[in-house]
Amino acid sequence: MRHRIALLSRSLLRDERGHTLVELMIAGALSVVVLGAVLGLLDRSARYVSAGTERGHLVREGSIVVDQMIRDVRQASQITVNSPSSVTLRTYVREGDASSYEWYVDYNCYVETGCSRLEFYGGRTRMATGLQNTDVFAVSGRYVSINLVLRDAATKTTVRFEDGAEARNGA
Repeated sequence: MRHRIALLSRSLLRDERGHTLVELMIAGALSVVVLGAVLGLLDRSARYVSAGTERGHLVREGSIVVDQMIRDVRQASQITVNSPSSVTLRTYVREGDASSYEWYVDYNCYVETGCSRLEFYGGRTRMATGLQNTDVFAVSGRYVSINLVLRDAATKTTVRFEDGAEARNGA
């Protein structure tokens, strides 16, 4: 029995062959290539997700701005176009449970400053930044068209919003 164990130990020692240096270098190089490809895909995916998130923010911001403009236009009793990028509305406003009252709202949309909403009895509110066009408002009778182009400076994503409404209160 002892003799068998000795023979088995010697045969195991003889069969312990390792990898050569060339084999190890090739395996290492292939591992680096595969790892680089995987990291490249992860980086590209992260950029696409970031761009999609920024576009989502831009769409949400533009939708909020256009919705507010449309609400004010629908409530307007008078529309005054100051320029294609500026309009004054005489509109009805309701606060809480109180009855509505009439006041003036100015919309000014310029590439340098973005869109702002000025309530004559309130304060100025910046509504959107990254404006790309100056022809935001077009009025035909009682109908006001709104064309808003916003751009995110970081991702260079551009989104266009087009909507319109007719003044319901005798403009």
